[in-house]
Amino acid sequence: SFLRGNEEATMLVGRGGIGKSRLLIEAARKIEESGTTVRFLGTTVDVNLAHFEQLGNCGDQLLIVMDDVHEIDGFAEIARGVRRVRPDANFLFASRPYRRMETEARLHSAGFGVPESFVVPDLTPKDAAALARQILGDSVPEHLVDRLAALTIDCPLITVIGATLVSEGKLDPARFESDDQIRQKI
Repeated sequence: SFLRGNEEATMLVGRGGIGKSRLLIEAARKIEESGTTVRFLGTTVDVNLAHFEQLGNCGDQLLIVMDDVHEIDGFAEIARGVRRVRPDANFLFASRPYRRMETEARLHSAGFGVPESFVVPDLTPKDAAALARQILGDSVPEHLVDRLAALTIDCPLITVIGATLVSEGKLDPARFESDDQIRQKI
């Protein structure tokens, strides 16, 4: 529904490394293709009045994307400032599950309703193994692919890094079976 522009604010919720940023980038790309101007707000940007004034020249439709919104100081006040200049602006936020309620409460205090939320689910063991296999190809035995997937199932980013290290010859896949510290090493 957000891609159709029905919601003033939408929140993507998921644990770190699950792929929220990639989803935001892809959603922003599709939304831009429809003619909407998209602006990302980084976690380290100091927003000032000039930034708000620039939003007036962004075209008919505007989407503000705030990834890792829980790490942006004053994000709710920034959103309220955007709203003063561009009352028609839509927002796409991403947050970790443990900060979801706090994020919603801060948005509510800034005059927003509860955003429509989408939870990025954890990978299944089969999905994690398929992700690893996609990078590794057929060069690694199935039981080692399954072990990598089991060790990194809660974080696809670590799955990808581990598989990439193996495919580049920088990590021996046999260590998946014998090294209890492999996750930290990846």
